[in-house]
Amino acid sequence: MLVLFNKLAKEGRLKYEREANITSPKDGKRKQVDFRFEIEGEDHLCELKALCISQAAWTPRNLHFYFRDDHVGLIKDFKKLDELPYKNKWLLAFIYPSPEASEWSKLVGSLPSTLKHCNAITKRQDFPEFVFISLWKG
Repeated sequence: MLVLFNKLAKEGRLKYEREANITSPKDGKRKQVDFRFEIEGEDHLCELKALCISQAAWTPRNLHFYFRDDHVGLIKDFKKLDELPYKNKWLLAFIYPSPEASEWSKLVGSLPSTLKHCNAITKRQDFPEFVFISLWKG
């Protein structure tokens, strides 16, 4: 992503900031967001996640691990983005290998009711078995 962002910035098509600190109107505290970027005059916030659900390196994880409401999971990023006064908010998750369709649907459906407005806009079946790139609009 950094290679792409740098290329687009050099072409004048994108302005971006890594690890942007944005003040939350909810509590007045700064929230760090992975990327803030501007495209055609519109600001966007983006959080990135890499969700390894394999058994590699003796650290078995399943997809449930990332759908928890703690310091590791996706829910904290959705909540953080929700606090910030931006129209365009995104979460980009690289999930490898691609999860089973039934498990993915079940976990997306398990999001707290306060986050039901967060929508996955990519489809698992459109990706190969070795990776799913899940883009969410917050």
